[in-house]
Amino acid sequence: MAEKHKSGVSYVSSSKKCRTIILETKLEIMNRSEKGETPTEICRALDIPQVISVTILKEKVRIQEHVKGSTPMQLTVITKQHVGHIAQVEKLLIVWLEDQNQCCASVSLGIIQEKARSLYDALKKQQGKSSIAESFNASRGWFMHFKARANLHNIRVSGEAASADEEAAHAFPETLAEIIEEGGYCAW
Repeated sequence: MAEKHKSGVSYVSSSKKCRTIILETKLEIMNRSEKGETPTEICRALDIPQVISVTILKEKVRIQEHVKGSTPMQLTVITKQHVGHIAQVEKLLIVWLEDQNQCCASVSLGIIQEKARSLYDALKKQQGKSSIAESFNASRGWFMHFKARANLHNIRVSGEAASADEEAAHAFPETLAEIIEEGGYCAW
């Protein structure tokens, strides 16, 4: 059965294409907005999606702060630098993960999140009341971004540790052998 399409609309594959907007274009969007142009007019003139211009206008202050500290106008990406406890946690977590990797110990997402939270709590206790209260919950999204920032390509995310139910794992070969005998199946 063929899909029905609205006339005049072309469909691209379902995967989103990332489009990087250079700093110069961001500044042009902000200047046009200050002159009184609407986001729709700006988007039509620059041939960009409206959501991008609206997002840039919302982030106007942060972009202007970044422009003050940068000299080249062809910068494309403004990154958020983690500071404080979260940055320290990520450094310590990288060391811990490398140690686990050398010991051939399996780690799951839950174990990594738990370790990150415990490191964060320990650092917070160490700093005492003088530390700035940052919120940190070690979510899956944080982990995926951390994994990309730290270039940890060999870590697989699994929902549960492989040895979660050790009793069932030990009993499985016997249970399988019984099933093979009772059913008259071949073991190979």
